[in-house]
Amino acid sequence: METLSELICKHKQITPQNGELKGVCCLCGKTTTKGYKKKFGANMTKAVEISQGTVICPHCQPLIKLSNELRRSMWLITESEFHKFKKQEAKEVILNLPDKPFYLYLTNTWQQIGWLKMVNRVNYDKNSLICCCLDYDTYFIELETIKELFVLIESLRELKIPKTELENGKLSMHHYQKLETPRETAKQLKKYAGNPVWKLCVYLNE
Repeated sequence: METLSELICKHKQITPQNGELKGVCCLCGKTTTKGYKKKFGANMTKAVEISQGTVICPHCQPLIKLSNELRRSMWLITESEFHKFKKQEAKEVILNLPDKPFYLYLTNTWQQIGWLKMVNRVNYDKNSLICCCLDYDTYFIELETIKELFVLIESLRELKIPKTELENGKLSMHHYQKLETPRETAKQLKKYAGNPVWKLCVYLNE
């Protein structure tokens, strides 16, 4: 499987240009004899992910210029496609992940450069533990668990229960009285409150 940087260059039809420096790439961790000096824009200089390594390799160098595009969109990348999608599509994308290696990046700020954390976070199939990134938060999720949580959230959102109450597990009496099995559901919400995967599922539901 190619690295994220290699795949992006391929899909963007970018031909990497060789530098002259030898060292370890601070983005992908590969050793190179054709690297560039570590030089980043102001929005990247505080990222701890680039503190390691001594150079930027030819394949990672183009990603610096693509940073705005990568951080302002959600995307799924495989060897055959670079699919950017909107928040409204994210749930459908996750429920239909490919049966081949992929990288998955999500965002709720559309500003942070959390894509840096995805450079070496390849998923080899959708049936094992899936790694995705929501800005700087890294999630490890099981598809079956995600499906179950989505079903529960959908049923509660149909009752017009606010996302804030779903996230913190504290239902107002008005919304509590709408539930078919209030005690059981309230107990579930209390259990899920604070769980990052639950929070992610709530965010991805309308």
